[in-house]
Amino acid sequence: MYQCIIIDDDDFALYTLADKLKSFPDFQVIKNIKDSNLGIKYIMTLKPDVVFLDINMPGKDGLEVMNEINELDAPTRVIFTTSYDEYIMDAFRKKAFDYLVKPIGKEELEEALERVKAEPARNNPARGGQPKNRISFRNAHGTVLMEANDILYVQAEGSYSNIFDTNHKSVVICKNIGKIEEEFPSDVFFKISRSAIINMHHISRIDRIKRQVTLNCCEGDSVSLKASKERLYDLEVAVNRLN
Repeated sequence: MYQCIIIDDDDFALYTLADKLKSFPDFQVIKNIKDSNLGIKYIMTLKPDVVFLDINMPGKDGLEVMNEINELDAPTRVIFTTSYDEYIMDAFRKKAFDYLVKPIGKEELEEALERVKAEPARNNPARGGQPKNRISFRNAHGTVLMEANDILYVQAEGSYSNIFDTNHKSVVICKNIGKIEEEFPSDVFFKISRSAIINMHHISRIDRIKRQVTLNCCEGDSVSLKASKERLYDLEVAVNRLN
C-alpha cells in the first residue's frame, strides 16, 4: 500500500484527485492539505510514499515546498499537479518524480502511478555525471573530435548520422544512430525517437501536448525536435535523475 498526501489550495482540484485515487487500491490518501505551510510538517511526520503537489498556491508555492522536501531524509516521491506546463523543467530540476497537467485524466494518472510502483524510492537521487570531455567520430575525411557538452543533438540520416553542435554547425559521420546511442554516455544523452538523440543538459522545455523537446543553442537560439509519446515519459524520469 502506497500512502499519499495531496497538497492543493483549490478544493475542487484536491477532492477530484482524491476521488480518482480511490480507483487505485494500492494507493491510499492519508491527508488532504490546503495550506502549503502545513504540507511540509505533515510530510515530515507521516513520511508518505507519494505527495501530489500543486505549484501555484498562495504563500509558499509548490516549488518552494519541493526545496524543503529535498532537505528531508524521506523516500517521498513528488508528483506535481498544475494547470500550467511552463514549470515542467523547474520541477524536474528539483527532482520531481512526475508532472501532471490539470485536468488530470485517469489514463495519465494511472501511468504515473505505475511508474511509482515500477521505480524504487530513492532518498538521495544520484546526479548524472558530466559527459566525458571529448568524443571521437569517423567520417569520410578522417576522425572528428568534439567536446561532448557542445553536442546538441544527433539526427539519423539512413546508415549515417548528422551531429549538430550548439553553434548550429553539423558533421556527418559513418555510423547509424543505434551505434551512437550505444557509445554515448546514457546519463547525459537520450534517444527521444527513432531518428534523434539529444543532450539533456541543453533541454529548456518538454511539451507533452505537441510531443516536442526544445533545446537551447548559443546566443539565445533554440531548436525543437519531435519525440515519441512513449519516450517523453522516460525522458522526464531521466531528466529527474540528471538534476
